[in-house]
Amino acid sequence: MKLLGSFRQFKHWITLGLSVLLAVIIYLWWLFVSPLGYSAQRVDDLSEQASYRVFAYGTLTNPVIRWLIIHQRVDTQPAQLRDYHQVGLDVHVRKGAVTEGVVFEVDANALRKLDRYERVGERYKRVKMSLTDGSQAWVYQRLEP
Repeated sequence: MKLLGSFRQFKHWITLGLSVLLAVIIYLWWLFVSPLGYSAQRVDDLSEQASYRVFAYGTLTNPVIRWLIIHQRVDTQPAQLRDYHQVGLDVHVRKGAVTEGVVFEVDANALRKLDRYERVGERYKRVKMSLTDGSQAWVYQRLEP
C-alpha cells in the first residue's frame, strides 16, 4: 500500500513538472515566434547589408536571453550611457548620471527580432543615443503609459 502511495506522489510530481515545462514552452513561443498578440511596427527602413549597434541595460544584457531572441551569439563590450539613469527596465534623463550596460552589433534581421521582443510601438521605442565613448547605438526606451 505504501508503494502505491509513493507511485502516486511520483506521478503527481512528473505531471506537475511536465505541465510547467509545457507552460514555459508556450510562453516562449508566444513571446518570440507567435504572430498572435503583436504586429511588428516598422520603425524605419533598415539596410539588409548594414550592422546596427545596440546598447542594452536590462534583460538584453543576459546572453541567454539574447540567444533566445536572435538565435545567435553576439560579442558584447561594456558600455555606458551618460546623462541617463536606469529605473527598473527603463532609462530616464538625469544630468550627470551614468547607466551601465553592454553594446553589441546585429544585422537588420536580428534588430527586427529585438524590436519584436521589446514590443516596439507598444511598450518601447528604439532611439539612437550617444554612449560615453562618443559612439552611437540604438537604445530601447519605455513608452509613456
